Amino acid sequence: MACIIPMRRRALLTVVLLAARAGAEEPKSLLPCRPTIACTAELAPEGTLQLELGYLRRALAGGVTQESIPFLAKLALADWLEAQVSSNGYTVSDGPAPARFHDNLQLGFKASRKGGTAFPTVGASLQLAVPTPGRQLGYLKATDALVTGYLTYMLPANVEADMNLGANVFHIEGSAQTQPWAALALSRDLPLGLTAMAEGYRFGGALPYAQRDAGLLAALSWTATSWLVIDAGGDAGLFPRSRRFSIFCGLSLASRKLWGG
Repeated sequence: MACIIPMRRRALLTVVLLAARAGAEEPKSLLPCRPTIACTAELAPEGTLQLELGYLRRALAGGVTQESIPFLAKLALADWLEAQVSSNGYTVSDGPAPARFHDNLQLGFKASRKGGTAFPTVGASLQLAVPTPGRQLGYLKATDALVTGYLTYMLPANVEADMNLGANVFHIEGSAQTQPWAALALSRDLPLGLTAMAEGYRFGGALPYAQRDAGLLAALSWTATSWLVIDAGGDAGLFPRSRRFSIFCGLSLASRKLWGG
């Protein structure tokens, strides 16, 4: 039996497909870090402002659920330098030790050197994470330093590899604890502006500030236009005593160039 699509639905489907085709054909000025742990070493063109917003729900050990609303704002000061402001955002946890707080605000810079066909693009970032004010439930206040190295390379079959190595240094004003971490994300563009992503990562433990964690993550994103990317996915934890799984969704926005050609 033939499938007959009503006129309104057919028109809506046509609009969606045209937007997807436009998003796939327009040059990329939007380079989201989310939803994977690893971030690309590449930067947007000079003068571009980007904003990433997400929702993250984590199933922790003991039946505890944690929800957060992370964000990341990035301004390309030059083709090789970017200013960043980010946070894990407002966070709520239930269970025996409930929590409600706005996590640290992270301020810093990211530099990048573009590679070529034979060499990867490399980069590095340094961020200072400062506590948010006020008395908040379940919030351990500490000033942290975050250091990350980036490597991005195009593999055969148009698969992009993003490798990150980093260290989170918690409570730098006192008894500092260092949490090393590593992540490797693979992504490939698909038809209709879609991109499939897979990633593996591992964080060391740095108690009492952070437990060890590792996971296998899969996500799908849709580039609706050159200035809008929508994504969603899931993440299976490899240490069930720390975290069983996570689900997430979000969007990324880019402005027109605020200056430059």
